[in-house]
Amino acid sequence: SGIGREISEKIALKDGEQVNAIVMSGVSKIHKFLKEEIDRKEVDSFIDGLNYNKSADKAIMYFILISLEDQAGGYGRLIVRDDLSLEHVYPKSVEKKAKLDGWPAPDFDYSHYGHGIGNLTLLPVSGPVANGSAGEESFIVKRDDFLLPSPFSINRYFENVDQWGESEIKLRLQAIKDAVWDRWGV
Repeated sequence: SGIGREISEKIALKDGEQVNAIVMSGVSKIHKFLKEEIDRKEVDSFIDGLNYNKSADKAIMYFILISLEDQAGGYGRLIVRDDLSLEHVYPKSVEKKAKLDGWPAPDFDYSHYGHGIGNLTLLPVSGPVANGSAGEESFIVKRDDFLLPSPFSINRYFENVDQWGESEIKLRLQAIKDAVWDRWGV
């Protein structure tokens, strides 16, 4: 979480060079720690338990998604995009409204899966594909108008996804767990 907080602070200060240095240092530290101290089951369990509503977890989620973006070859865009944000794919406003136009009623534990990393991705804060503009748009609109045209390579994940609910969130969560293990655990 310390690494994630450092990244968030440097992003806020628009210091792309320091963000890069922190990510590279963090990747090395985490790889060493995981290789020496932790097994795959523990890593998966930890990632399963991350929750957007916990500030330390939110920082870790930023770090994981930024690192996966780096791995996908898109880190150069992160340095330019100093207005980075976490986007809930299935909108978090469902917690207040219970049902959203264009979305099936959630048949899953939103407090767990909706705020988990499987339902989160990166979007810019401003510009034509900004997080705030995506809001409660249907998944197809959100995918086609915000996620796919975004500057972030990790959003290519959504290219062949036609709906978004519990099973899709769980599949993406597993893909993220696999990517984390591939990056740091082996």
